[in-house]
Amino acid sequence: MTAVSWLVGWLLVGTADLKVATAVLLTVLVGLFGYRVVRQRKYTLTITADGALLHRDGAVVTFAWAEFEQVLARQRGLWTRESLVFKPGLMVPADMYRGFGPGVEAKLREAGIDRSFEPAMFFADWRAGPLGTVAVRGQS
Repeated sequence: MTAVSWLVGWLLVGTADLKVATAVLLTVLVGLFGYRVVRQRKYTLTITADGALLHRDGAVVTFAWAEFEQVLARQRGLWTRESLVFKPGLMVPADMYRGFGPGVEAKLREAGIDRSFEPAMFFADWRAGPLGTVAVRGQS
């Protein structure tokens, strides 16, 4: 850790002082964490009678309840995350005037945002609400 702190401090600030280098490294790490939190908070989910609208990464994806397939559990480190998986939904750019950038739509489809979402990102106890009803109905 001290070697990394020294290197980052020397590259960014131009000093070999270990205290300054450590402060710079911590500032960079906090900034990266903050960026991820702010980016994550830009995701929104709207539940309707016909399905769900997911706003994410400059796209709006429409999922229909009739096209629900399964609940998929994925292990990420120590945590298990559950995703609701649908048939590919309708994906349009969030800004209709700008549209998708070059290759963005293909990357979003490759990442699978047109097929699934993690309800725990939006609802702490999602199985107790309407999403849980859909999940139970789809798994039976």
